[in-house]
Amino acid sequence: ESFRETLAIPAEPPPRAPSTVHRELDHALAGLAERTGAETIWIIDAQSPVIWGCSEPHDDKLDFDALAQAARADKALVETSLSWSELLAATPAEGYERVANSGLSGVALRMVQDELVVLRERAEHGGLAAAGRRLRSARALVEIRAQHRDRTSTELRGPLVQCFAHSIANQYQLVLVFDETFSPLHAAGNVQRALPYIEHLLLSLPPVDPSAGAAQRAKVIRLPRRR
Repeated sequence: ESFRETLAIPAEPPPRAPSTVHRELDHALAGLAERTGAETIWIIDAQSPVIWGCSEPHDDKLDFDALAQAARADKALVETSLSWSELLAATPAEGYERVANSGLSGVALRMVQDELVVLRERAEHGGLAAAGRRLRSARALVEIRAQHRDRTSTELRGPLVQCFAHSIANQYQLVLVFDETFSPLHAAGNVQRALPYIEHLLLSLPPVDPSAGAAQRAKVIRLPRRR
């Protein structure tokens, strides 16, 4: 009786607030970006448009579908003689007119016009570099999502895409996007060291309400906890 409290099973610590875990995860990704030289690091999954983590501040409404739309607009613009930098350097009215006269029509025209509005907003706050980061991330995430198989890691190295991706439980992808040529060995080594902590934080995130904004259609699959 005297040792009742001593022998009692200690209560589990109170769960951390979801916002706190999200901040810790994003902070961990920012640290990994600094160590690897990646300009942006993302966590996406294969079955929903949810962005689970990002190394840089982003709109809570941003999801994979929005970035996929950006990649499609980017691909459509490549078919013309225009460039994003040229359109962003022009006034909004001039840029709109150039897109309208580019030969694009229908869905492709609307996608480019919509993306130009988004990129202009990015450029106003972070310059052309911010617009470039969005486009590079969009290209990388779409290609990684399309190539998602049973690979543990994937590297893409080309004139428009430079990225390294590592799979987590065949469901999530940790995607490092670079703005220049990178060392896969350096990226892989840093990812391996950071992965246990990142995976722990990812597991700590709560299920997503499928009816909530950017998480619509989301399907959360829990990873098995390590023993």
